Amino acid sequence: MHVGAFTDERAAIPVALAGGLLSRGSLVRKRLEQRLKSAVPGATVKNDDVDAARGAVRRARRLLGVEV
Repeated sequence: MHVGAFTDERAAIPVALAGGLLSRGSLVRKRLEQRLKSAVPGATVKNDDVDAARGAVRRARRLLGVEV
């Protein structure tokens, strides 16, 4: 896991996970959460449902300069 992008690994950093393998309760998600918390103690995994398509549209609109 690459955590070089975090300037202060103790800062409260919200993290959202999306995708079928990362659904709540999956083994892959549990392992990723464990690794993330050991590498970045301040990280908090959000348990809200994340719609990847909606996020992609928001990012595309932002890149095009369309008001979000």
